[in-house]
Amino acid sequence: MATRDDRGLPRGARAHLFAHAAELNAVAVAAGARDMGLPGALGETAGGAATTREATRPSSGRAGTGVRGGSTHARREKTRAGPAVAWGTLCPLSHPKGNATLHRRKEPHPMPLRLTSTITSAGRLEVRLVDVETRAPGADEVVIRVEASPINPSDLGLLFGPADLSRAKVSGNAGFAVLTAPIPAGLLPAAAARFDVPMAAGNEGAGVVVDAGASDAAQALLGKTVAVLGREMYSQFRVVPADQCLVLPDDATAAEGASCFVNPLTALGFLETMRLEGHSALMHTAAASNLGQMLQRICDADGVGLVNVVRRPEQVTLLRSIGAQYVVDSSAPSFTADLTAALAATRATLAFDAVGGGRLASDILACMEAAAVAREPGFNRYGSSVHKQLYIYGGLDTSPTELRRNFGMAWGVGGWLLTPFLARIGPEAAERLRRRVAAELKTTFASSYAKEISLAEVLDLEHIAVYGRRATGLKYLVNPNKGIG
Repeated sequence: MATRDDRGLPRGARAHLFAHAAELNAVAVAAGARDMGLPGALGETAGGAATTREATRPSSGRAGTGVRGGSTHARREKTRAGPAVAWGTLCPLSHPKGNATLHRRKEPHPMPLRLTSTITSAGRLEVRLVDVETRAPGADEVVIRVEASPINPSDLGLLFGPADLSRAKVSGNAGFAVLTAPIPAGLLPAAAARFDVPMAAGNEGAGVVVDAGASDAAQALLGKTVAVLGREMYSQFRVVPADQCLVLPDDATAAEGASCFVNPLTALGFLETMRLEGHSALMHTAAASNLGQMLQRICDADGVGLVNVVRRPEQVTLLRSIGAQYVVDSSAPSFTADLTAALAATRATLAFDAVGGGRLASDILACMEAAAVAREPGFNRYGSSVHKQLYIYGGLDTSPTELRRNFGMAWGVGGWLLTPFLARIGPEAAERLRRRVAAELKTTFASSYAKEISLAEVLDLEHIAVYGRRATGLKYLVNPNKGIG
């Protein structure tokens, strides 16, 4: 990751921000005339809406030709309404009145890139990099130079959908690379809602605020390293509302803050759900993940009983090394007895399952029932009266969920997603959780990554073979500006 100067900007950014200072007066006059609209110079139409630009990018080794395979390679990306800013050719300067102004560089520079995924109606996945014009921020918005964005399982779902990646191919090179893969015919109807629509990926990330709107809240973020749950974060620049930004501690890097939304808020959400629904302890599957380790640290700090289910002996060792008391290996012959004993000891009646498919959910409910029945004297033909709840929040196993009805009548199975949960608890409670994440960013909510890759490297089949496994210790971090001057 790039080092920063005393203002929190990447090394070399100050020189970039104030390059060609002799032209500032002319730009300031234009800004005064249209208060940052800069018609024409920013690609703005007479009506004030952002233009759609069709750009050609030279392939490596053939500078300036814009030709690959004998034909012009053009890509089109639409932006939302507002003045369009090609952030590869424009850089922000301080306006005398405190507002951000945009300054045109003299030398040509490629436009910023964004990673998009399209499923065609013909049954093919296409993942590619596209040129995109980043519009100027509104009064309460900021522009973030994205420096880190994790590849979460939810990101993989959007990037690759139901495609058969064993038959994936990559054509082109560098900024022209395109990954294609077939969609199995039986799975294609489920993707109909996104046919032929390019979708930008990357749920969360972090970076430096390089431009801001006129409001005090937006201006206060200039030069700050912030994290955001902003979607479309596999982009070199993102325009987001200022109030969605979480300012990171002064000593925190973008990499350290890149995963401070999805996993931390999900882990905290599990405990909040437990309290809201009247449970006193919980259990978690695929528990050796970054999320699982966070959950263990939270439960230790809050004094909550937690049963962890993992798939391999080395994952048992990993969790015990960070203080986990109850860790059960689903590959062990004694799994059912071990899980029942752990559930009896903790009295956990709420489970969050990242696996989803197969019989694991049914086995968990059956073990909860066995632990509950052991605490209730006498016989009840309908089983224990203790309610047992399991939420599926992931799909590591994409096979059907199988339930064998041997766990009484007091039970429930449902789905759990972060966004509906945050809406359920309301903005004040959500902000309380965000503040806790910021305060414990380097301890409770610390994340680790196996590798940092660029946008182009996301499409590398060797990398996909690793991060696509969704395995413990193999999480990748995308730096959209890696290798960019």
